[in-house]
Order: sequence, then structure tokens, then C-alpha cells
Amino acid sequence: MSKEIFRLIDRACHLLLIHGRNEKGFYQQQIGVPGKPASPTVANIILALYQSGKLDEKQVEVFLTELLNLQDPKTYLFCRNEGSSTWATSKALITILSVAPEKIRDERILNSVVALIETQNTNGGWGYTKGYINRPYYCYFAVKALTLAYMLCTDNKIKCRLRASLKRTATYLKKTMIEKGVWGKKEKDTHPCALSTLLALGALKEIEKCFLEKLIDEDMLECAFEIVNELGNVNNWKKYVIRESGIPFSIQPSIPGKLPIILDVFGRGELSYKLVQWLLKNYKEYNDGVGWCPTECGEENPYTWTTALCILGLLRYLKELKRKPIAYKIKRNNVIRLWILEAKNVGMSLVKSKKLLFILGALNFFVFLMQLFIFFNSELSKIIDLSKVVALTEILSLEYKLMLVAIIQVATFYLSAQFFKKGDVSLRKLGADLYRIYKIVREFFGL
Repeated sequence: MSKEIFRLIDRACHLLLIHGRNEKGFYQQQIGVPGKPASPTVANIILALYQSGKLDEKQVEVFLTELLNLQDPKTYLFCRNEGSSTWATSKALITILSVAPEKIRDERILNSVVALIETQNTNGGWGYTKGYINRPYYCYFAVKALTLAYMLCTDNKIKCRLRASLKRTATYLKKTMIEKGVWGKKEKDTHPCALSTLLALGALKEIEKCFLEKLIDEDMLECAFEIVNELGNVNNWKKYVIRESGIPFSIQPSIPGKLPIILDVFGRGELSYKLVQWLLKNYKEYNDGVGWCPTECGEENPYTWTTALCILGLLRYLKELKRKPIAYKIKRNNVIRLWILEAKNVGMSLVKSKKLLFILGALNFFVFLMQLFIFFNSELSKIIDLSKVVALTEILSLEYKLMLVAIIQVATFYLSAQFFKKGDVSLRKLGADLYRIYKIVREFFGL
């Protein structure tokens, strides 16, 4: 497989070097499609070509000059033509400091590092830019850029600011987990998101390496892997698109392009293998080169930035082939925690969608089952084999029992809240009944 990967990387680099630029000399985001230059695209391409060994010293200097031309001379942030952002600045700094570490002494780069620190939101998280809602997606790239700067910087004042900023991000990420090792797509989102979970752990991993302190334990990795494993499902990739209010474009993350983060956090395993296999089968031919699209290659031409990220992913996977693969087996108590989290989200979504009658219908059915059981237990115990009745309830898997309990719990809280809001006594009575049912069902299922 290694030879096949090397051949593919060579052809993908050829695509970027020979066909990636348009007639004006800059990299468009998709080959053959006119567009403005964007610093994340240029940064990804420089890093991929550099790590592949395709650029000499002169070319590196030319390419970095082109990237620096996309820096805003007033704010020192990057991605001038599409509006400056945390994300674009982070990507530019990651490339510059990885390719030319000595640039940390350049005043423009130091100013950019300081400008990036100042885009951090007050609670320690990072949004598209300052004031936007925090997302683990942006946190990861900001942390990656700032940890690189911290390890290279010799200015003590800036170094202190970098340390404080990274520590605040670590605290923020630990505080905003919706379950141990699991994050939502954005702040206050209670639904687990595979990509956000991966990137939040990736950010914590970078901070761990920088300060040599433990931030991630085995339980976090086990729970996280159960969620992150969903990234292997190609049909779900489009749901990770990020749209920001007032921003005229969306961000489509390349999931195979996240291979380096997956390998950093979880090591080589089934998920990374699955993504590499996808890359080996789903490239797009273009003249004598190959490239990739963000999802399925249904587009006419490949994307330059996606191709660059996929090259970086394959290069990192080749390095990991020397190490033993890692298999995660999640413990039962961690499975239960994730089921309860999912169950509560199901219950909450039912309540928010006004499907209260559906909930009450389900509850009435289970109330009937409870009453039937109590009746059998008292009146007919002499003529009915109670073990058969118990066996009927045991047909339900633990997952469904937890789902039921969580839905009852959410419905109870909802009705109680509605009572306090409207003062309706009937709602209070119904809420009290539901809570009693909740306790009976939970005890009956042994939860």
C-alpha cells in the first residue's frame, strides 16, 4: 500500500504545481473555476508541497511571500480578500512557522501572533473571529498556531501572553464538554458532533505536548472514539459544513484531511485505515495529475485546498505505518453515559418539536405495562409465572431502557417548566405523575 500512496502523492503534487495556478498566478480553490485568492488555500498548498519535498529554498521564499501578501497590513490578520478571520490567520501561521521557523523573529509574524491572541473570546474559546460563537473547529487551528509560536518565540512578554491564552482555551474546552470527552458542533450545542469532538481533543493534545501536562484521560478517549468513529461514514460528511451569520461563504471541512489529527489523538486504527482507503479509491483525474473534492468526487474538477489536505493526511499516515495499530474497546459504563446523552437529546428534540402527545402516548403504554406488572405481582401471582412477565421486559435492550428513562425525565422537566411559566395546576399534576413514573421505571429497570 505504501508504494501506491507515494505514487498518488506525487501525482497530486504535480497537479498543484502544474495545474493549480490560474493565469494571474495565484491558487484558486477549485481547478478551472475563477476565484479570489484565499490565505487558507495558499497555506495548505505550501505546507503540502513543502512536506512532500517538492519545493526548493527559492520556491519556499516565493510561496511564503505570496502568502504574506494576503495579510491585512492594518490588522495583521490573514485572508484579506474574503474578510480576515481567526481560522485563516491560524492556518497561515501554522504554515509559515512549520516551513520557516526563523520567521518568528519577523515583526509582521509576531504582530500576527498577537492579533490572533486578541481574537480570542473572553471565555477562552474561539469563533470565526472575535465575537462570533465559539466552535472547537476554530479552537483547534488557533491552538495549533499558538503552540507553534510558543515553542519558537523568544520574546518573554509575548510568550507569557501565549501561555495565558492557551491555558484559557484548555480550561474552556474542559468546561464545555457535554459528556466526558464529547463536544457539540458549537458552544451550548448538546448534540455530540464527531468532527468537533476530534478537534477539541486535538487542541487539548497540542496543549499537552506544549506544556507537558495531562489533559486527556483514557475514559475521555474511549467515549470520544465512539463518537469520532462516525467520521468513517462518507454519507455524513456534508453535515459538518460550517455556516456563520453574515459570512457569504461556508466552510466545508475535508474529513480525510483530518487524518493527522486522528493519528495524533487516537493513533493508527480502523478509522484512519478506512479514510486512507477512501482516498485511494476516490481521487479525481485531471490531465496527468490527481486531486480530491471535499466529499464525493462528483464535481468536474478537483479542489486545490482539499488535495493539499489529503496529501498531508497521506504523508502522516505513511509515518504511522511504522507503529503498531491501536484498537479502542469502550467500557460498559462509558457506553451507558453516551446512550443517556443521546436519549436526552432525543427527548429534548421531541419536546422542542411540540410532539408532546407522542411522548405522553409512549408513557401511557409503559404506565400500562407497569400496572400490568403490579397486578400480576399481587393478584395473579399464584397462577401466572412472573418470570415470564419479567422476561418480556428484559427483551428491551439497555439502550431502549435508558432512552425511555431519559425521555420521561426530559418530559417531566418540560412540564414542570411550563407549569411555572403558565401556572396551570393540571400541568403540575401531570408533571408530578411523570416524575413518579420516572422513578418507578428507573427502579424497575435497575438503573
